[in-house]
Amino acid sequence: MKAVRLLSEKGKDDKHVVKVVSDAPIPTLLSGRRDALVRIQAAALNHRDNWMTMGLYPRMKYGSVLGSDGCGVVVAVSDQQDVSWQGKGVVIDPSMSWGPSIRASDKSFTILGMPVDGTFAEFIKVPIENLRESPSHLTPDQSAALPLAGGTAYRALVTKGEVSTGDAVLITGIGGGVALFALQFAVSLGCRVYVTSGSETKLKKAVSLGATFGVNYKTKGWETTLKKRIQKDTGGFDCVIDGAGGTGLNQYFKMMKSGGRVVSYGSTAGASKPFVMANIFLNNIDVKGTAMCSPQEFTDMLRLVNEQKIVPIVDTVMSLSKVNEGIDRMRQGNQFGKIILSPEAVLSGKKKSKL
Repeated sequence: MKAVRLLSEKGKDDKHVVKVVSDAPIPTLLSGRRDALVRIQAAALNHRDNWMTMGLYPRMKYGSVLGSDGCGVVVAVSDQQDVSWQGKGVVIDPSMSWGPSIRASDKSFTILGMPVDGTFAEFIKVPIENLRESPSHLTPDQSAALPLAGGTAYRALVTKGEVSTGDAVLITGIGGGVALFALQFAVSLGCRVYVTSGSETKLKKAVSLGATFGVNYKTKGWETTLKKRIQKDTGGFDCVIDGAGGTGLNQYFKMMKSGGRVVSYGSTAGASKPFVMANIFLNNIDVKGTAMCSPQEFTDMLRLVNEQKIVPIVDTVMSLSKVNEGIDRMRQGNQFGKIILSPEAVLSGKKKSKL
């Protein structure tokens, strides 16, 4: 079968080579386990795929099949008690061995797509417990966009951010997958959403999706503009969902209501300057970190998507063979929504792999 592997060798850009191979073995189901073999219909890129090409990820395992997001159809199961899954369209929870606590994952926790082989392939073997039925109102491309970014956004917004109807929520760096899901989820929950971006085009698109106001962080005095607007509208933010870190984070503490929550899920802008602690403790602000989501939160996220008929934003759909083009687009930061990879497009006009 065709699959995308991360190699130990490096290219001219000093990044590990990402290679599409055509001779990867189809995963084998073993008796005594409760696994499923899923034919992948669509998969999606995440920043972790790029970080792994730079070696910036723990427990690197070269030769792994990349990909954390995916949806498809169950073609076989290892245990007959799970035979009802055969033929169903499914979306895959990429959190492996989360553990019993919703507060944090266990030490054994891993994410699909290294070290466990991931979704950038024609077929994948996953535990039955990681399967959920695909939302009926979504296409495979849209369903594939959901798992990692949707689960991360839900946990950040609902579990950690504790948002409720009417809350003023700031979402930074709109355009990426997690930020866009946070916007869509927050709007569906009745929040007033404000966004930042370095692109005027992305800000306009965010407003069209329900954002109340957006500010370009590349413009001089953006902090003052945002602070004046939120103080006029609501008196301050109840919650900030931030995936950037960097110098902007200190500014947000000055815009919060007392008792507000700042939730961090990434640091794409690099290290933050030392916090002015008085801005935090004098206003009783909670600063929380979050990564991925628990199985229950993944289920709850899909329930919200189904109930509110939320449709993920897809930036681009390309064949699996163009995975490196997709990674380059993600590195440039030009995307608005998820970049989807389609194994079906690779196989166009060719005989598909057989079990």
